[in-house]
Parts: sequence; structure tokens; C-alpha cells
Amino acid sequence: MSQAHYFPTIVGLCVALGGAVLPVSKLLGNPDSFTARVLEQGFLWMLFGLVIAIVILWEKQSLSSIGFRPQWISVVWGLLLVTVIIFVTGPVGIWVLKQSGLPGFKVGYSKLSNLPVWFLSVAVVTAGVVEETLYRGYAIERLVLFTGNYWWAGLLALTAFSVVHVPFWGWGPVLGMSISGIPLLVFYIWKRDLLACIIAHVATDAVGLIILPPVARVS
Repeated sequence: MSQAHYFPTIVGLCVALGGAVLPVSKLLGNPDSFTARVLEQGFLWMLFGLVIAIVILWEKQSLSSIGFRPQWISVVWGLLLVTVIIFVTGPVGIWVLKQSGLPGFKVGYSKLSNLPVWFLSVAVVTAGVVEETLYRGYAIERLVLFTGNYWWAGLLALTAFSVVHVPFWGWGPVLGMSISGIPLLVFYIWKRDLLACIIAHVATDAVGLIILPPVARVS
């Protein structure tokens, strides 16, 4: 990418990494209301559409430039990632969270307890598609242009992702989620397969927010 293309990329990074921190839900008064939650979902999809538009219309790049190369093997990789996260790094993240002494997931789950399952399902898909596109595919691929290194780009993107989730979940759960999500970061840098990461993200969130019984959640 030439110097002339850096400005749209900087704008794209600001949208991808910083857009989600805007207090959109607070505009309606009660950020925990169902209306505010719906607004948040719509806003995230707006950010997604804006970043895709920047890639295609302003940067003049294809979606493959942010790791989106749909293929059947992506499904296999996605399911393998789910297995690793649920049975390996997920438990490690929960153990580290407990050892840290920081508050667990209880506060975050309490905010979701009254939401209908259909809405949680929509939120899970939104998180998987939008967050992986913004913080994984776009952010990492474009930060590489400035850092010159995929690992530094990945760590910066992971940091931004973690900070965005602190207001809702708190530092403890974010610490646990960051550890459990390490396979996604390593896998993306290795294979650059955004679809596999999306599949894994959606599936693991579905387990944690919908399928997993409340009694099994970390207090």
C-alpha cells in the first residue's frame, strides 16, 4: 500500500479500534435497557459496514486484504479452534481469573439475565462477525503497515479489544477472555483466515452466553 493510501487506513483504524467505545447506548438514558442493547447491536453493524466500505471504496482493496477468503477448510479450522478454547485455554483463563482475585463474570451475566434468547443469539452473531472483522482482520492487517510485524499488530489489536470490553464485563473477565482467546490471535497470524475466527468466536460465545447453564458460570 502506497503512502497515498495511509490516510483512509488511519481513518479505518480509528473506526475499527475506537468506534465501539462511543457511549451510544447512553444517549437513551439507561444504558442497560433493552432499547439501548438493540441500539448497540445496530451501531456495531454500522461500524462493520463502514469499515467494509472503507476497504472496498476508499482503500480500493478486496476483502481478502482483511483475511476474508471463504473456503470449506475454514469451517474445520473454526471447529478445531472452538475445541481448543473450550477445553484448553478457556479453563486456563478461568483459573487465572480466580487466582487474580478480581471480580468474575457475575456482574456481566446479570446484565444479560433478562434478555430473550433470540436477542442473545443475535448478539452472539454480531460479536463474532463484527468484532473479528474490526479487531482481527482489519486491525491486524492494517496495523502491520505501521508496525511492520504481525505480532505487534496483533497485540495492539488485542489490547484495544480488551479495553472496549472492560466497561461491560470488568477487568477480571476481560483478563480471562484475553487468555482464552489467544488461539484465535495465534491462528490468525498463522493462517490469516478471518472466517475460521468468526466461526470460532460465534460458537464459543454461544456456549458461554446461551448454552452454558447459569450454575456453571463463573461467579
